[in-house]
Amino acid sequence: MNDDHLIYRFGKGELFVFTYSSTITLGLIFLPYVSHLEVRSAWLKVIVASLPMIGVVFLIQAVIKKHKNADILHLFNHYTWKIVYYPFLVYMFINAVLACCWGVKALNLIVRSFLLHNTSELVICTFFLLVILVGILYGIVPITRFLVLFFIFEIIIIVTVISLFFTEDFRFIYVKPIMSIDFLTFLESSLSDLTRFTGVIPLIGFITYVKHPQQMFKTVSAAIGLVALTYSAISLLVLGVFGFEQAIQLLSPLTSLIQASSAWEGVFQRMDMVFITIWLLSFYKIALIHFWFVHYLFIKLVPAAKKTEIVNKTVIVAGLLALSLFIPGYIEFKSSIYFVNLNFYAVVIPSIICMYLLMRRPNATEGERSNG
Repeated sequence: MNDDHLIYRFGKGELFVFTYSSTITLGLIFLPYVSHLEVRSAWLKVIVASLPMIGVVFLIQAVIKKHKNADILHLFNHYTWKIVYYPFLVYMFINAVLACCWGVKALNLIVRSFLLHNTSELVICTFFLLVILVGILYGIVPITRFLVLFFIFEIIIIVTVISLFFTEDFRFIYVKPIMSIDFLTFLESSLSDLTRFTGVIPLIGFITYVKHPQQMFKTVSAAIGLVALTYSAISLLVLGVFGFEQAIQLLSPLTSLIQASSAWEGVFQRMDMVFITIWLLSFYKIALIHFWFVHYLFIKLVPAAKKTEIVNKTVIVAGLLALSLFIPGYIEFKSSIYFVNLNFYAVVIPSIICMYLLMRRPNATEGERSNG
């Protein structure tokens, strides 16, 4: 379907689920891994790191209230010069593409590590992206309904994490001290943890289909807050079970924790496989969101491409498959440039756009496209 002709408007519940689903998956599987900046206070850093993204959401809502229009990129195009607008848009598009590629690399890493050890990356990625293509061809309404329908699995993960705090495997003594490093190191590593929340950037496109987007702040902030609390709980749990030195050596600490826990004896012999299956479904949801956002940005770049939507989405998925086979993966890419660029893309650029729009006076022509 063509999303531009969308009549259905999403409510607060769907907005909450979309926000939570857009960023939870990669952080969930790799916590408390953060490049080479792991510290014992990882559980606190993920809470601090959520604040800049909440600030971005506040700025977006302020723009919507002022201009009575939820299409931030349309407003930016209207109020600035093309020579400024298109470089910003191209930069966002490239980073959205790279985010999808790194996500696919992460999927391949987990599948080959825990499930299909001898299967080639090409086979895994091709099969996965074919399923993604089918999903995004349906459009944003079926995608969002799918997210809501399977949100129960996110709840299962949260309940599982909480229950593990009450097992004999968890020892709070491993978590202390709360602050074992200096304040500047804490802030530096928090910037790396900020990348765990940058997945919410597709909201820039999604809010154009939301009822009353000028009231989005509380709903989106609550979703980001739940993500932060989930991350924090996982970080505490991993440290409390394995200890700091062992936890940072694990590829997927939460998966290893579920494998090692004695809580599942007599219930499931391979509870880790159940978790991996749930995680793969969760990953499918986040991939649908970000692949859809790549197509959304592509239409903004090339408006004439609206007429060939099926071809566009097919070419995008095929191109992302090719790129994902050549770029460094989520873990293999050690440079801090990755984290700096991702934060710039998801926090700095949207903030600059919003602050610029807040300085501009609304005009009558923009009132014609109100999304309120």
